[in-house]
Amino acid sequence: MFDTGTRQALSINHNYVNLPHRKEVRKGAAGSGQSFMINVNDTISTVKFSNGVTYNNLINVESSNYGWLENKVTPDFLGFIGYDFF
Repeated sequence: MFDTGTRQALSINHNYVNLPHRKEVRKGAAGSGQSFMINVNDTISTVKFSNGVTYNNLINVESSNYGWLENKVTPDFLGFIGYDFF
């Protein structure tokens, strides 16, 4: 999902994607009122989208538990793309 309110290029839903080496860094909040912990993942070896676009060796990628969005948007919610993605 695009999030024009965030600068971070990518924030992955670690409730859906297993990211076992994440480290908590700060609290975050959604405009709709939910609060959540923001984590950083030192290195993610590969992110591959269904259209074939692949990114390798991503560093300092944020993740959060966006399980609350899985119930409201889609059960396979992967995360957010911010404006630094482009």
